[in-house]
Amino acid sequence: MKIITYYTIDTPYEEQVDTLIESCYKYDEEIVAIPKISLGAWVKNCATKPEVIRSAMESGESLLWLDADSQILAPLDYFRELEKSGKFDIACGINYNNQMMQSGTVWIASNKITEKMLERWENGCIKNPHIWDQKTMQKIIESMIKGNGLRLKRLDNKFCFRIPQGKNDVWETVTPDNTVIVQHQRSRKFKRIIDRNEQIVKTDSLTFDKLREANVERCNNYFNHSIDDWSGAEWGNAMAGEFGEVAQELSELMLLIFKFMTTMKTCDTLKKALRQLSTDKSFIELKHNLKLELADVVTYADLLGSRFDIDLGEAVREKFNIVSDKRRCDIKI
Repeated sequence: MKIITYYTIDTPYEEQVDTLIESCYKYDEEIVAIPKISLGAWVKNCATKPEVIRSAMESGESLLWLDADSQILAPLDYFRELEKSGKFDIACGINYNNQMMQSGTVWIASNKITEKMLERWENGCIKNPHIWDQKTMQKIIESMIKGNGLRLKRLDNKFCFRIPQGKNDVWETVTPDNTVIVQHQRSRKFKRIIDRNEQIVKTDSLTFDKLREANVERCNNYFNHSIDDWSGAEWGNAMAGEFGEVAQELSELMLLIFKFMTTMKTCDTLKKALRQLSTDKSFIELKHNLKLELADVVTYADLLGSRFDIDLGEAVREKFNIVSDKRRCDIKI
């Protein structure tokens, strides 16, 4: 049985996940904790859960998903017995009050029906990233119980005990003695922090005008030269240099993908490779580097435009619409 979780980089979950990892080691359990870049909103981050689980599934080995704010308090023998019995495909907690399934602790068998369930869950979250992942999961599971014979096991509360509201600081005193897995429910606090960051981004969306204003001011005051100190050829060379950096990062990224596809028999298409690599630390770093180099290209393109008094936003609009006309396309900006 494989234990898996993920945490978002540069958020409170990056520190919180250490509690889960340490508790796994205490009971001689191995865990795969996957770092992911935050999408800027808590619910969007949660929507990537089925993608991570699908990427981690291996033929013949069941999987235990635990949220990053979970903690193991006792051996996990129950889940291994569940696997040996062969009676169930999936197990999760279900709230006794509202009958809502909970995705904080989810055990999943490795078979054809769970492959189909995970694929539908992932597709549902991709289509509806603003809907809580466990709501999408419940919809898929209920549908497949009726239509595909999916076998669901309702987990006892001791495998997914949730700390009551306002009791995080005294969690040990409110946790029943027989608890195996406790969920600290840090999302009550962390969700506000992550979503607040998204609001900052939303209220400060970048425009070509804002880029030009900040770009020119920084260049004139903090670089060793002003816009006019460099000729158009020098700005063009600078931008070309950034294109070279993009090519370098892209080549390293494609090499990683190629190596992965040649070693994984299940990755016969680029789409499959990208999906499985999405949780790979090297892939995440290379993709982030590529993003930054692309940003440099845009920044230098704007500075070159400024040197010749060209409105980059208007230039992009004009060119985009010219290409649309050539293609007899109605999409214009």
